[in-house]
Amino acid sequence: MHPRKNNILLILLLWFVKPVYSELPFGIKGIKSGAAFSNFPTMNDIYNPGYVFGVVGEKQLSSHAALSWEALFTTRGGILTDIAILTNAMNPDEMYMYDVHCSVLFLEIPIYLKLKLPLNDTWTLFMMSGPSVSSARKDFSSLKNKRSYSGTPEDYYNELLKVDSYLNYDAGPYSSNRLDKSLRLGFNWGIGFSCHRFSIESRYSKIYQDLGYLDNLHNVNLRTHTIQVILTVQFTE
Repeated sequence: MHPRKNNILLILLLWFVKPVYSELPFGIKGIKSGAAFSNFPTMNDIYNPGYVFGVVGEKQLSSHAALSWEALFTTRGGILTDIAILTNAMNPDEMYMYDVHCSVLFLEIPIYLKLKLPLNDTWTLFMMSGPSVSSARKDFSSLKNKRSYSGTPEDYYNELLKVDSYLNYDAGPYSSNRLDKSLRLGFNWGIGFSCHRFSIESRYSKIYQDLGYLDNLHNVNLRTHTIQVILTVQFTE
């Protein structure tokens, strides 16, 4: 994404969030933590487990609606199976098959419209949806389940054409200097229950841009989808 577009997105984001943090310092109402399970749905349905944690702010709009924002660190990615990797660029015979466990830490800022439906004096059902802006910060991806290359000689050389010479295992094939840290747009929606200062929610989160650091290698759509299960603790009721 072009730097000028990045700046415009950040300015708009801060403008929308400003009413939220006007009541308390930075508008922080509580902390969030939970599990994240992400995959590449265009490739397979294998989910890679991870985590999510951060802070949340909220501005009450009415008795049944609120504007909520979050600053989260969350892992995203997926698992690619049976990927041929050239482990030594100086020796084309050293090609092996791996499972690539893609795990990238993102800093994400989502904004939600939250609708609340009280069930009784204790429990409240809430639904939430809204856009997000995120940026990849660190790559924790790894190669696992090393095994012999199982293709034919013709497939072998076709695979070689897909592997850039700088991607060798000893040098760290998924090192952070290959990570695309530009801003990415996403969308999130979820449902949950709250009780006094505690709430638990399940949400679906999608990023609309590829994890660019793998595109040159695999030439596939690596847009990551994530299911998150999150516990929130508010500082006050």
